Amino acid sequence: MAYMDEQPWGLGRPHSTRGRAPKGEVAVAPKADAKAGLPRTATFIGCVSPMFGALAAEYLHTTTVKAPHILAVVRRAVARMHELTDHERSQGREVKPWMLLMDNCRTHHASEILEYLTSNNVGYKFNAPFSPMFNPIESVFSNMAISMKCNWHREVTVLLDEDGKTWKKVDPSWAQGRALIQAFKVAAAPRRVRQYEHGMLRFVRAAQALMPLTIAGDAPSEEQVAAWEQQVEEKRREVMQAEVLESQRSSQSCADAVLTVGDCAETIGESYCGDTPTMTRGNAVVP
Repeated sequence: MAYMDEQPWGLGRPHSTRGRAPKGEVAVAPKADAKAGLPRTATFIGCVSPMFGALAAEYLHTTTVKAPHILAVVRRAVARMHELTDHERSQGREVKPWMLLMDNCRTHHASEILEYLTSNNVGYKFNAPFSPMFNPIESVFSNMAISMKCNWHREVTVLLDEDGKTWKKVDPSWAQGRALIQAFKVAAAPRRVRQYEHGMLRFVRAAQALMPLTIAGDAPSEEQVAAWEQQVEEKRREVMQAEVLESQRSSQSCADAVLTVGDCAETIGESYCGDTPTMTRGNAVVP
């Protein structure tokens, strides 16, 4: 399995809403723009595998990601995956077929992307709507964000080493994208991706129970899921009991209506004597 998604990355300086200043002066300066020629937000696209770690990554100075951008990353990820799997097979190791998991973003449904995957014998699946917790790359992006430190201009200055304990300064000659890709590779180490996969499985029972889930946060505990399932079962029984009572009331109403019609037919009947209709009222015959 391989996982792919996009993550926005702000380029402008953060805007403060509170501050101190002498009386009569502005405490908060006007919001600073991004660097000249750059949008306020860039986009980071990544693809990871629990077996091989980071497969492909791209840092784009664009707010809107389009199908060609996704396709470029998909091509690199597929080529890298085929290269790694072929090497594993050459070593006599068994490698199972793999597929690509993406979210339901409209861009991921582009025909050129799906046709490329199909032509290269790569299966693909789309995640359930509004369920980012079932895509481990979201945890990679979160770990990536805490694996770096930025200056006031949102430029990466320090990166966390692979051991997760040592901070190293970023070479000033590095571009912003290179620093982010390096942080992505560290956050997408195979053992970490597998760990995120196991964490994803903790949400499965809650999702099967149709329990409301938050985008961020830990998975519900077994006790919380069991309590939710009990509430759902009690609600289901209440609905069934209400339906039974409603059905009984409807049947009783129909029976009462039939009795009323029968009484009317017995009290006021209509009979025909030859061609002349007569009305019977009790024992009297009214012509």
